[in-house]
Amino acid sequence: MVATSVHLCDQLRDGALDFALARLGPGENQLEAQEIATEPLSLVVRRGHPLLLQPRITVDDLLRHDWVMGDDETLLTQTVLSRLAELRLPIPQRRISTSSFLFTLALLNQTDAIAPLATPVVDSLSGNPSVPFVSLPIDLGLTVASFSIVTRGGSHLTPAAQRLVDAILTLADIRRDSAHKRP
Repeated sequence: MVATSVHLCDQLRDGALDFALARLGPGENQLEAQEIATEPLSLVVRRGHPLLLQPRITVDDLLRHDWVMGDDETLLTQTVLSRLAELRLPIPQRRISTSSFLFTLALLNQTDAIAPLATPVVDSLSGNPSVPFVSLPIDLGLTVASFSIVTRGGSHLTPAAQRLVDAILTLADIRRDSAHKRP
């Protein structure tokens, strides 16, 4: 199931899921979390975007374009707005709000809009030259809060679920170790 952390945690509390890859809300006391990783964000545009022709991209350049993000309540939008505030930068005034990943990609493909997206997703897309999206070469230090393997407090996973959790944790450890070894 692909859903928001709130929905996944509700399903987990109700017993519909054995575990979830999610973020715990503040004050959560029925669920336990084992942190996996943080999630860096990249600013994504279509190939051929005018900003890609500039030798150096500034924040002012970014703010002249539409930004595609979710509602103000979404974690990604809150992360972007908080980071811009930390940097004492204005928030994008030209924002298009959608919760649809496919609509976001369609807007990026058909316009000069910018969208903050998870860097691993962007890397998997932009590695293929036939995919029309790339990351802008500017780093604003955007990182979403850590996500975790979340389980019901005091419960035991089925053997199959435990094997899957162990595999996810092993893969997360391998990726974390390889990231630390990069120059």
